[in-house]
Amino acid sequence: MAKILSIIFGILTICGAIYVIASGGRVNAGYAVVPMIFGLIFGAIARNQRKMKKQLTIKVFEETLGVCRLEKSAQVPDWAEGNFLTITRTPDELSIVCCQKNIPENVKCERDWRYFKIDEVLDFSLVGILASLSGTLACQGISIFAISTYDTDYILVKEEELDRAIQVLKSEGYRVLTNGQGQ
Repeated sequence: MAKILSIIFGILTICGAIYVIASGGRVNAGYAVVPMIFGLIFGAIARNQRKMKKQLTIKVFEETLGVCRLEKSAQVPDWAEGNFLTITRTPDELSIVCCQKNIPENVKCERDWRYFKIDEVLDFSLVGILASLSGTLACQGISIFAISTYDTDYILVKEEELDRAIQVLKSEGYRVLTNGQGQ
C-alpha cells in the first residue's frame, strides 16, 4: 500500500510541477512540493517495510490462549497462569490473557487464540513493525489481537485462521518457525 501511495504522490508531484510551470509561476509551488513530500514519506515507508519483512523471524507457539474480561475491581485469580500470561488493569476492566485450559467456563472469555511473536528484541525506536504485520494480515481478512512487551510484539490469531495467517506471512517474505522448525 505504501508503494502505491508513493507512486500516486509521485504522479501528483509531476502534475503539480507542470501546473506551476504552465501558469508561469503565478501559483503556489506547494502544488508540486506537498505531493513530493508525501511521496518521499510513503517511499521510505515502503522501503522500510520490505527491509523488515526480509529480516523478521516469527515464532509460532502451540499453546492455546483465552482473552478474559473481569470486573475492574477483581483480584487476579489463581487460574491466571501459564507460559504466556499478561494482566492489564484499566479504570474499566481487568483483562487477562493466559492458557485457555486453566480458565473456568463461567468466566467471560474469548477462547481459541493461538499466538506468535517476533523472535527478536525490538528497539523502541523502530517504527511500523506491528503495523506491517497487522496490515498484511488485515488485507487478507485475518483479525488479530496484539500484545506488546518491553522486548517484542506478540500477535494472537484465532486458531481456525492460524494456518492461513502463516501462509500469508510466508508469502510476504517473513520467516515463520513452527514447532521449532524454520519454514
